[in-house]
Amino acid sequence: AAWTVPGFLFAIPAGALTDIVDRRSLIAVTQVAGLAIATVMGVLQLTGHLGVAPLLLGTFLLSVALTLSGPAWTAVLPDMVGPEELPQAIGLNAIAYNGPQSLGPALGGLLVAAAGPEAVFFVNAVSFLGIVWVAHSYRRGPRVKPSHETMVEAMRTGGRYVRANRS
Repeated sequence: AAWTVPGFLFAIPAGALTDIVDRRSLIAVTQVAGLAIATVMGVLQLTGHLGVAPLLLGTFLLSVALTLSGPAWTAVLPDMVGPEELPQAIGLNAIAYNGPQSLGPALGGLLVAAAGPEAVFFVNAVSFLGIVWVAHSYRRGPRVKPSHETMVEAMRTGGRYVRANRS
């Protein structure tokens, strides 16, 4: 529940946020937040202070950060590749998203067995560094100015778009 509830609560606001702020900045901020959360969880585990409540809170906060960044990643994908490469990039993105969900628990279990539970948190924290680097260095397409809508207006605009394009 701590991992999935943020997706239900924040998916629509995350899409609206993606439309009203600079996407690259949103990605960078959420990934730095993820790095900080994973690091704190690793330190708490290392020091013996990671109980159930901090684990659930950290899991919830990490899911919030990743939920907020998801629509921004989807929106910048066309900037990262040319139009002729977009179908392959979308497919690769799906593999990159679903592959770790399949293999991650097994690799995490091996890492816990080899180096202890704190190692999983620290490896996760380090993984955010690469994402921050990509968010900072990717080549941008034409600059898209963030909307001047409020969050509520952006969500209404999205709702109208979905209703008008039901195909």
